[in-house]
Amino acid sequence: MLKEYSLSYSTPMISQELSEYIIDSFGVSLDQHPQQIIFEGIKVELSAPLTYIYGISGAGKSKLLHAIMKDLPCSSLLPTVKRDTVPIIDLFDIPRDEAIKYLVTVGLGEVFLFIRSYQQLSDGQKYRLRLALALSFSPKILIIDDFLENVDRDTAKAIAMTFSSQCKKKGIQIFLASVDSDLVDYLQPNQLIVFNFTGTKTIKIDNPISLPFHKTITICDGDNSSIIGLKQYHYLTDFDYPAEDYHPRVKHIIFNQSIIGAAIYTLPYPVQWEEEELFARLNANIEINSFLVIHPNFRGQGLGSYLLKSKQKKYTYIRSAMFAYNPLPLNMGFIQLNLITESLLNLEKRINAIYARKGITNITTLHNINIREQFIKTIPNNDKSNLRGLLMEKYVYQAIIEYKTLHYKIYGINITDKEEQLLTEYFNYLFEDYSLNFLITETIPFKMGYYLG
Repeated sequence: MLKEYSLSYSTPMISQELSEYIIDSFGVSLDQHPQQIIFEGIKVELSAPLTYIYGISGAGKSKLLHAIMKDLPCSSLLPTVKRDTVPIIDLFDIPRDEAIKYLVTVGLGEVFLFIRSYQQLSDGQKYRLRLALALSFSPKILIIDDFLENVDRDTAKAIAMTFSSQCKKKGIQIFLASVDSDLVDYLQPNQLIVFNFTGTKTIKIDNPISLPFHKTITICDGDNSSIIGLKQYHYLTDFDYPAEDYHPRVKHIIFNQSIIGAAIYTLPYPVQWEEEELFARLNANIEINSFLVIHPNFRGQGLGSYLLKSKQKKYTYIRSAMFAYNPLPLNMGFIQLNLITESLLNLEKRINAIYARKGITNITTLHNINIREQFIKTIPNNDKSNLRGLLMEKYVYQAIIEYKTLHYKIYGINITDKEEQLLTEYFNYLFEDYSLNFLITETIPFKMGYYLG
């Protein structure tokens, strides 16, 4: 439906003294200007999926939005946040896995942000949280003023793209207003209304403008020292892949001369292990994506695909907590691997029974170094020995299952019983000096995604 909007104000009644002052000072008789025109004759297609209004301050953008809202009674504004002391992930009335997807959309996709309260966020982060909450409500029509004006422009461009994409996927019609023209290409509006110094114009865009964002990034080689700033956004903050052992290589994503993403590829097994033909066999064909991170402000763009395409061997193996929730590898054609077996689950039950007898009912609390060390101090040596034996059995078993799965997927045949026995002996020998502290940490179950492509 096409609607035409005009707005003017009647000149207010003022005192004779003020009227004479204006005439004397500016030569203007208010009697000759009974109406002050704000805008007139702006044609708006109210059914357009995405309308973006931008232009100079004070031109009437907000007033136009208010007028549109009156004609669209089912429209919604950005929600306000009243529970400002609880973790932001608990502000959503949906499962947390779903809430994370919305937080990623607005550049808040980082675990330590999930547990901050609204009070602890910056003004720009607060605004983006409100965008995420609005998306989670799935309104029919969403009207937003001052869109991303308090967010730095590089971040604003990235979020504009993911936000508009989410709205289109969910069928949410949006009307946005801002002083900034730099978001037009990233929003891909169907209707553009421009307030400039010479008047107002409406532009209908039948075919949205092609996205420029992915055209402005660069993929290049790097090294570990250049991704230190991104480590804080990865759950694995301490990583070390000695060059002589794993032959690591680093790929970067550069945007506006800043590194916004990085990946590290390594051999699955140290070079020294290649003395055993079993390990040389897989090292020759596989690289592991050992580390992949995108700055939270740029997540949800599909940028990880550029890093995952950067392969030098026949296969790339992904072992990642992030991709347990993110379907990107599947969308790229990777196959998902299942490394959970009945034997592994039975081992975990036996381990959990020991923890439970010692008062540890929530195993994830053992990630806390103080709780873990206190637990180790309080259990008798005999129990320590039993627990370490089971944890070692699980650690070795997981390594064997991973090897056997990769071998079968690559070569189409299972390893022999003799080869499996050799692997078991080799892993036990390599891991025999691992401490109980280390084994507890490395065997705490958590959700992981495994892919090969």
